Amino acid sequence: QIAAAIFRRFLVRPPNEDELGLILNFKESQIERLKQKVLDAESIAGKSGSAELAAWTLVARSIMSLDEVITKP
Repeated sequence: QIAAAIFRRFLVRPPNEDELGLILNFKESQIERLKQKVLDAESIAGKSGSAELAAWTLVARSIMSLDEVITKP
């Protein structure tokens, strides 16, 4: 699954069920924002970027910003 792969890439551990649920809820909320044109998919994911790709990009950016990622040994 994409969410687990992104999480594991940055944190070097699999997400627990709660974390995975939060990631998927965040992705869905970003897709809604993209569909409502609150966010621009093209500016996030490039000219051929879909709302789906832009949402996953936003997920990756948010995970990269976690304290656990920034301060991991």
